Amino acid sequence: MESGNISGCETYIIMKEESVLALVEEAKEDAEAFGKLYDMYKPRIHGYIARRVTNMRDAEDLVAQTFEKVLRGIRCYDSSKASFLTWLYRIANHTIIDYMRRNGRAKQVSLDEAMEMYRFKSKSELQLTRYYLMVMELITELSAAHQEVLTLKFFEDKSNREIAEITGCSNKHIAVKVYRALRALRKLVEVKGILGDLRERMSIDYES
Repeated sequence: MESGNISGCETYIIMKEESVLALVEEAKEDAEAFGKLYDMYKPRIHGYIARRVTNMRDAEDLVAQTFEKVLRGIRCYDSSKASFLTWLYRIANHTIIDYMRRNGRAKQVSLDEAMEMYRFKSKSELQLTRYYLMVMELITELSAAHQEVLTLKFFEDKSNREIAEITGCSNKHIAVKVYRALRALRKLVEVKGILGDLRERMSIDYES
């Protein structure tokens, strides 16, 4: 077991898949084992939900709802159909979709408010995170379908195959959805007039 830093903002506990599966089996009958899974995976699921639902209170509620569903359904989890983490993302994704159907697009928070979520070791890390949040803020202006694939692809570092497993789409369909979402994001960045700034600060090329 070891710790890993993702995007300079979150720390996750990384375990070998066989160790995770052993803990999952234990958690089907033991509350303490489930608590260990919760501690391991809450930061990652919280990060994913917070990127999709930028209202912080709502994000916290959705994290709680996600793990309530995990607790209720863990005895039915089948490791032959998906990894445990993919299963968690699938539940979180459905929870977000249900939320958006009920409430529409979440009220946006200010960049300064979002910055309070993070701690920084240096000025350069602070600046990078400001631009990271700027891109997140832009993505929330896109359709829910575009938000879904861009967040999973670029913030959660998921492959097209993993995104397909999480969303229930085919690999080919996901590739098309990612392309269309990137094109929509590029147009939005151009409209906002920050294309050059983002390229310089984050080395992102939107002219492919």
